[in-house]
Amino acid sequence: MRRRIGRDAQHSEWGERSDRGPLASTGVATDSPATEALCSGPRPGARGPGPEGRRHGHAKGQGMIVESFPVAPLGCNCVILGDEERGTAIVVDPGGEGPRIVARLQELGLQCEAIVHTHTHFDHIGATKHVQEATSAPTMIHEADLFLYEGVQMQIDSFGAPFRAPEMAEIDRFLAHGDTVLAGGLEADVVHTPGHSPGSICLTIEGERPVVLAGDTLFARSVGRTDLWGGDTSQLVDSIRRKLFALPDETLVICGHGPNTTIGEERRLNPFVGER
Repeated sequence: MRRRIGRDAQHSEWGERSDRGPLASTGVATDSPATEALCSGPRPGARGPGPEGRRHGHAKGQGMIVESFPVAPLGCNCVILGDEERGTAIVVDPGGEGPRIVARLQELGLQCEAIVHTHTHFDHIGATKHVQEATSAPTMIHEADLFLYEGVQMQIDSFGAPFRAPEMAEIDRFLAHGDTVLAGGLEADVVHTPGHSPGSICLTIEGERPVVLAGDTLFARSVGRTDLWGGDTSQLVDSIRRKLFALPDETLVICGHGPNTTIGEERRLNPFVGER
C-alpha cells in the first residue's frame, strides 16, 4: 500500500529548466552557496575530473544503458538505468525537470519500472511525483530518510530558497541493505551508507565494468557533508571505507553531483577518506 506524503498543491516553478541556470526561475543564483552547500563537504583545491564529466553522460554495454544528467534545482545527477533488450528502466534521483526525464525515457524506448532515491534531500526528489504519475512506477526510499521526505518544506526554508515544496509522490517500498531493485534484466543492489543522511543508500550494478550510484555519499575528491539533519561524520567515513572501498578499483562511481570518478581513484586520491 502506498503512503501518501506531502502537499495538496504543486508549485508550478519547481524544477523548471532555464537558460540562466537551474535555479533562475526560483530567484536563487546558480553560484549561491546553497547549490553546493546542500550536498558536499569541504573541498580542497583538487576537484577531480574536468567539467566534461558534469555534462550528459551515456554508456551502453552488455544490453545495459547507464545515462546521467544534471537536473534543476541544484544540479542533482538524475540517472537512468536501462535494459535495452527488455525496454525497462530504473530512474534514480529525479530531482527536477520531470517532463525532461520522462521525454528521455521515451526517446530511449524505456518503460520505468522503479524510482529510487539515494536519499531524500529536496534537490533529489522534486520530480518524483511527475515521473511516478507518467510511468506508474513504484517509488522507493530507505525508511530512515522518511522524516526528511515528510519535511521537504522545512529543508527548503532552511536554505532560504524562495519556493514551495512540490506535491510529493507516494512511497511504495522501503529499501534496506541487501535488497535488490529489479527492472527486466537489471539488478541494482542496495548498500545502506548512512552519514550524509540516516537513510542514504548507494546502488551497485555488477558487470564487466561495475557501477555504483553513490548519491551524495562520495564525490570526486570529496565526500558528502554531514552537518545537515541526521548527518554523522563517523558513519559517513565508515560507509565509504568499509562498504564502497570494498568494491573493485575499476568500479565507475556516478556521484549525486558533479563528475564521475572510480573507486580506485578515490581510494588513492580522496583527501578525506583515501589511503594516507
